[in-house]
Amino acid sequence: MQTPGVQTSTSVVVLPDVSGLGAVSDEALLQLQRESGAARRRVDAVVAAISGELARRSARELGQGGLAARTGARTPEKAVQQLTGVSLT
Repeated sequence: MQTPGVQTSTSVVVLPDVSGLGAVSDEALLQLQRESGAARRRVDAVVAAISGELARRSARELGQGGLAARTGARTPEKAVQQLTGVSLT
């Protein structure tokens, strides 16, 4: 998705098929874990940046005009939870 004013890259996170993990070598399993951890860190960094901007746009002084409030969430944290389906607690 192209969003005006937002730089996007062609970086794609490719997840391995894990249905045959029992058959991979120890070294391959360790490499899969390393690669999965690196991908997760990249995704988490993007999620954190977006969540921070959502929080900024939901500042308490904005009241009901804040972004979180406009989505029906009481706090920015609740908005992130609703949008991502991930609990922050």
